Amino acid sequence: MQRFLGTVLVTIALVSLLRLWADEGETPAGVTERVRLLREQAEKADRDGDVRLAEELRAQAGRLEQEQSQRRAESAKRAVVERAFSQDDFRFFQTGRTLREMVDITMNYLQNVNLLNGLNLTEDQIKRLLDILKKKRDACHARDWEEILKGYLVVKDGLEADNAGADLFDIFMQTEGRFLKLVDKRPDERTSRALSQELEKLLTDAQKEVIRTYVPCHYPPDDLRNPIRVGQSEESTPDLIVLVNGRNMPAGREFEEWYRRSVTPAVERKIARFMERGDFKTEADAQGERARIRKIFDDARAMSDVDFKLNQAKLAAQLQFDPDYGPVPQDVSEKVAAHLLDERFIPLLEKRLARLADGSGPGEGDKTDLDTVPPTDRPT
Repeated sequence: MQRFLGTVLVTIALVSLLRLWADEGETPAGVTERVRLLREQAEKADRDGDVRLAEELRAQAGRLEQEQSQRRAESAKRAVVERAFSQDDFRFFQTGRTLREMVDITMNYLQNVNLLNGLNLTEDQIKRLLDILKKKRDACHARDWEEILKGYLVVKDGLEADNAGADLFDIFMQTEGRFLKLVDKRPDERTSRALSQELEKLLTDAQKEVIRTYVPCHYPPDDLRNPIRVGQSEESTPDLIVLVNGRNMPAGREFEEWYRRSVTPAVERKIARFMERGDFKTEADAQGERARIRKIFDDARAMSDVDFKLNQAKLAAQLQFDPDYGPVPQDVSEKVAAHLLDERFIPLLEKRLARLADGSGPGEGDKTDLDTVPPTDRPT
């Protein structure tokens, strides 16, 4: 009876103490201390032979540890969610290599937005395109990758401030776990194809004709509303563009890397095509073609600006790459996937819908009637 009363009194005292600590909103160190005291009491209960009390005390310690773990996880998640991108982050990424990649990304976007502007989408088409692009963003786990990047930036901030600790470790482990789950995932090709087909269906025949004849170009057209003038001029061919890009590349490693990534695949496609139809028969033929193409780029890079301007069309014609060199597909479906299924359009389209809603968008009289666009003789 005496042991029972002692057990009851100890339990009441501990529960009261737990409630008091909980009401005071203790620190993580305070929770750790509570767990230590509970485990000490459990050991004492074991020595006294009170198995039931020992089990209850250990269960309370376990619940406290679990609650603390949940609070730490929530705190780590909250720190990442509340972390906003800043100008300092942009400066952090300002290395030669990343800036070069940003230039490529921006030039690609200019090509895409040139085409988007030339299509003169209706309000209903904009809404439907926006829905499709949001599905694409979700399929690519864009929001997850944004949170992962912010998580690592929070860790970077802490390390730079020499503020490493349990909280920073929790944020790192949480971010690392999300990264490992996503790193090997690739966008589902079937989903991308389905979204591309859905996008193509919302276009009119006249808009598809604009897409079919579009040659990617990052130069802004004279008239953004005139689809007939969207894209490159006839003189500005894909081969000439790649030749100019190669000429403008800095000498040394950067040019070699660009050539390996941008030119070599086109050369190998051309060689494979020539081998298939019997124009090339041996590896020596292939090696000769590789050397010939490389010499064209070397010659172009060695010319003065005046000489290159006079000879650029002739040099480009000698490249004789595939008509669909690099990212310039000829099929309408391929062009839709390459240039319109671009989730970077989302904020732009949202702004355009807002302008249409408040009456500040372009009037119907400002648009070109796409049904009057004549078909061209260029084959697909």
